[in-house]
Amino acid sequence: MSVHVDAAKLVLQAYADGEVDVLDQLHSRDYVEHSPLPGQGGGPAGLRERAMILSSAFYDTRVSTDVLVDNGDTVVLQVRCRGVHKGEFYGFAATGRWIQAVGICVFRFVDGLVSESWSSFEIQGLLQHLTEPRTQAEASRVLQTNSA
Repeated sequence: MSVHVDAAKLVLQAYADGEVDVLDQLHSRDYVEHSPLPGQGGGPAGLRERAMILSSAFYDTRVSTDVLVDNGDTVVLQVRCRGVHKGEFYGFAATGRWIQAVGICVFRFVDGLVSESWSSFEIQGLLQHLTEPRTQAEASRVLQTNSA
């Protein structure tokens, strides 16, 4: 596994944990986010906004990845994020439920720092986790799946 793959994985977990100092260390000053969240600003300030949006809405977030491409300056990861919906997220009040978001993230590195990134997450599944009522059996299954 390359240094860039390790750095990309650190970035994803830093977003989930709200670790803005880690994000500042791993991104270039002229960083470009090609897939911002609604209302997210650009550059380093946008990184901090994204981290705060995600970490205030979800906790105990676990990020798992599979490397799809690692060709020097570009890393592509398949990403699965699981966490508990603890706070408001774009109009959805906290549910206390485990949620899951699956997507693809692309990172381009220059001089060892992330200079650009793109991401695309499967929103339909996330919306189902946020809005569908659950039976006790479904809730137990989700908790067992996410405790692994």
